[in-house]
Formats: sequence, structure tokens, C-alpha cells
Amino acid sequence: MHILITGAAGMIGRKLAARLAKDGQLNGQKIDDLTLIDVVAPEKPAGFTGAIEASTSDLSNPGAAAKAIAKKPDVIFHLAGVVSGEAEIDFDKGYRVNLDGTRALYKRGCDFAFEQDQIRHRAEDREVHDQRDPEPGGNPKKPISPMIRPAMAGWRY
Repeated sequence: MHILITGAAGMIGRKLAARLAKDGQLNGQKIDDLTLIDVVAPEKPAGFTGAIEASTSDLSNPGAAAKAIAKKPDVIFHLAGVVSGEAEIDFDKGYRVNLDGTRALYKRGCDFAFEQDQIRHRAEDREVHDQRDPEPGGNPKKPISPMIRPAMAGWRY
């Protein structure tokens, strides 16, 4: 199995990579390859016996998403994103990374005939708790954070 982790240098990405490396499997399937991507160089987890590729990339840049999934990973953990404080200060950056990067990754995944549920999205529970449940009339509730607005737009894309 080949796993791609975007945002692999972040706290959750590092812990996920370390756990996958330690376990060596996901859902009973052996992990042969880990691809770790972030805007800063992600650390390679210790103890992994398979192949590891760690690189820097901004998924919102043209061609970056296609390159990220060119090897057709079996599972994608999409953890890349600009966090609340930074997205509140720089809305354009928040939308570019959280929406455009997510949309590019999803589009390339669809182009490679991945199933939609193979793309995993991460957002802070405190910011999206119950936010995905529709209000009467079927409209999603308005997210309270500028980080979450573009991420949720990416989910609906």
C-alpha cells in the first residue's frame, strides 16, 4: 500500500506518519510506501522499512497536486492547510491554500479515478463540530473560522 500525507510536517502529520511507520500497516494492509509533502521539509519517521519520499510542495501551485499523486497512492491523508490565526490575517493565503490546494488535489485524484472517500480531510474539531450537519432547508451551517470556510468549500467541490 502507498500512502500520501499532505501537511506531513505539521503536528498531526508528523504524528500520523510516525504511527503509520511504527504500525507498518493500515487496516490490515502492509504499507510499502510513504510519501510526505508539506511547504517545509517533513521529517522521515524512524523505523519504517518501506520506501519514504519526503518533499516540499505547495499544493495550490500549478502542477503540484498532479505531481503529488502521480504515483497513484492508495490512501491520501490531506492535512495541509493554513491554520485559523494565519488565515484570519491573510484571507487570500487561507483561501489559496485551504480551498485551491484541496480542490486541486481532489480534481487530480478524480482524474486518476480515485474514489472520493479516499481523500481524507482534516479540520479542527472545535471549529467544525456539528458544522457539517445541514440547517433546515439543507444549507450547511456557516463555519466560524476563516480556515474552515475554504476547507468546507473544498469538501463540497
